[in-house]
Amino acid sequence: LPIVRNTLDKMKSIVLFFSKSPRRESLLVEVATKGAHDPLGLKKKPLIDLCRTRWAARHDAYSHFYNAFIFIVKSLEVIGLGLHKEEYSNDVTTGWEGKYKAEANGLLGGIENFGFIITFLTVYQFLSHLAGITVKLQSSSLDIVQAFSMVDEVMTVYKALRETVEEDFGKIYEQAVRMANEIDIEPAKPRAAGRQKHRANAPSETVKEYYLVNMAIPFLDHIISEFGARFAGLSMRASKLFGLIPSILCSEEVPVDISEAVEMYKDDLPSPELMDQELKRWKV
Repeated sequence: LPIVRNTLDKMKSIVLFFSKSPRRESLLVEVATKGAHDPLGLKKKPLIDLCRTRWAARHDAYSHFYNAFIFIVKSLEVIGLGLHKEEYSNDVTTGWEGKYKAEANGLLGGIENFGFIITFLTVYQFLSHLAGITVKLQSSSLDIVQAFSMVDEVMTVYKALRETVEEDFGKIYEQAVRMANEIDIEPAKPRAAGRQKHRANAPSETVKEYYLVNMAIPFLDHIISEFGARFAGLSMRASKLFGLIPSILCSEEVPVDISEAVEMYKDDLPSPELMDQELKRWKV
């Protein structure tokens, strides 16, 4: 969805803005350290680079961005608008070049709007259900087998979420309103400007309904569709062949059942009817 891609692109730009400069990163760390209820919880690194992390680590990147959001806004205000100078050291509040002030102002304008906040929170919340399975898919062979066994469970969660999407999105919306209030932003729809060829624009009465219909439901449907395509029946049956890897075959943690894979490839096997006996021999 364009609105989701736009939000993620803004996040990446902000992460790069701070991570590419030790001085800018020092400012963010100082703002976060003085403002956080639990400074140690930020692990001295308020942001994780979304451009370089594996997908399995993206949930952590979103979590860091969420926890650091207010500090990001305040740091950009220091650089771009010259605010809050009395709160922080001169080393990080003065002497910013014009190009960095302009860049900070541009980034600030990109995230100081309700559309960014509600979209980010929706992505963060909806994708959280994939965190466990993506970690396993990018880990050892044993974890991959366990990940495939989790597919039905995760799909069940998403289908249930789709059935209750209005209620679940309502909670996300309330959270977005609270988050926006912290930086004095009012909930609002995107402003219409002439003909809009690329923006979702289904009819809606309220701000909440607008983002539900044009962003949350399409994004959730996209997740379900992509998840189903990547873990279709053929892929699931083929994944059973991981059970032939010696470390998995001899493991007591994961039961090995390759019957579906054997059935699928039986025409290519010399004696598919003897496969159970072969497995027993390999385990000895």
